[in-house]
Order: sequence, then structure tokens, then C-alpha cells
Amino acid sequence: MKTRRTEHLARLSAIADMLREHRLSDLRAAGAEVAGLRAQIARLDAAGAALSGAESFCTAPSWLRWQTAARADLNIRLAAALAAQDRVRDAARMAFGRAEVLHRLRGRDQAS
Repeated sequence: MKTRRTEHLARLSAIADMLREHRLSDLRAAGAEVAGLRAQIARLDAAGAALSGAESFCTAPSWLRWQTAARADLNIRLAAALAAQDRVRDAARMAFGRAEVLHRLRGRDQAS
């Protein structure tokens, strides 16, 4: 019976490890999306600051309207990406916990 239990624990541990790696991949992708959106917001702000006095005077009203609309869109997308990242982080945390428990059970089973 012990060998059967050991085999089951080994299979469950392998599945938990794969799930953990998948969740980590999801978390990296979500982090990259958040970083990309933050970089776009920074570039948008830098572009507005780079306008010279004459350019700013001529283009200020239309630029500010466009910049405000673009920033609003990016902020909405960033909020959604951050919410998704939180959900993915929770799933990764659960996958880590499950994998850790299975590895401990497997270690105890092998030790006894």
C-alpha cells in the first residue's frame, strides 16, 4: 500500500509542479503587461514635456485633448491589467502552496 500511495503522491507532485510553473508563466506575462502600460504612460508624459515653447503654444490645445484621452485609455487598461495581475498572483500563490504541501507529504512518506 505504501508504494501505491508513494506513486500517487509522486504523480500529484508532478502535476502540482507543472501547474505552479504554468501559473508563474501567467504571472510573468501579467507583470510584463503592467510594465508595458506603465512605460507607455511614461513615454506619453515625456513626449508632452519635450515640446518646446513655440510647439507647445501652437499645439497645446489639441495635444492636451489627445494626451488626456490617451492617458485615460491607458489608465483604464492599466487598472484592468493590475486587477488581472492580482488574480493571477492569487492563483500562483495557491499553486505554490499546493505544490509545497504535496512535496512535504511525499517527503514524509518516503522517510517513514
